[in-house]
Amino acid sequence: MHNRLLLQKIINDIEENLAEKLTLADLAGRFGLSEIYIRKLFKSAFHMPISTYIKKRKLSSSAGLMLASDFRIADIAAEYGYEFPQTYINAFKREYGMTPFQWKKSGKPLAITEKVSLEQMIAIGEENMILPDVCILPKMILSGVKHNLGFAESHSLAPQRALEFWDLCYPHLDHVKEKGVYYGVTKNYDAEKQRSDYYCTAHVSAPNEKYCNLLLAKSRYARFTYIGSHSYRELDVKRAEEMYQAIASYFRRQPEGQHIFDQNMYFERVDTKACTEDFCTMEWYIPYK
Repeated sequence: MHNRLLLQKIINDIEENLAEKLTLADLAGRFGLSEIYIRKLFKSAFHMPISTYIKKRKLSSSAGLMLASDFRIADIAAEYGYEFPQTYINAFKREYGMTPFQWKKSGKPLAITEKVSLEQMIAIGEENMILPDVCILPKMILSGVKHNLGFAESHSLAPQRALEFWDLCYPHLDHVKEKGVYYGVTKNYDAEKQRSDYYCTAHVSAPNEKYCNLLLAKSRYARFTYIGSHSYRELDVKRAEEMYQAIASYFRRQPEGQHIFDQNMYFERVDTKACTEDFCTMEWYIPYK
């Protein structure tokens, strides 16, 4: 089953079974997949553990019943698969900082978790996809190797240079802060020469003297998460071009002037620990105001 279809089926299955004692093992059994694969797929797509999402959706859905005067806490706890009313009360308080009774009495708004959606998904080929969202990243120090690439060759050479750095240079870096995570930074566009700099790097806590060091300032980013059914070492020219074209088409569909993007820099991030031989996730970050 393709990842796009699988994700949609998982989302729907969770919604249909919110009143059950739903576990990751239940989902894995229903779809004939390993718990590890489902966990990685969901977290890569929505940047939240699936177990956390299920818990939040249960509590969010249950809050609606509390608005009905004929529902008791014991009824709601039983309705949503909690063994004891106190278990439900404790879970509610951990999530929202107050008990169900305190919330009803306070009249305060409750920040609920809505059902996740694939509406913004960008399809790539038959089974791969990109999911856009927004995030804020703190400033970072990156250490690695700098290359100057022509626009025409960057799609083919960037993946090659990334693998060379990962195999030959990354093992020798000091002060690595995110183990097993690759950062590829593109910046300094020269429109006249049709070239730009490409930095193959890792996130470090202090500069490395023998390597090129780069400081990324704190910024708000448009993030595009790619999910594919292949190894990260198979991020080849064809896939790179498909991803660039998909992101470009996304920007063309946005209202003009909605955001101001930094056209002079973007970077990709690959957590190799989250990848397997048949699963790959990569994130693109583009600064914007």
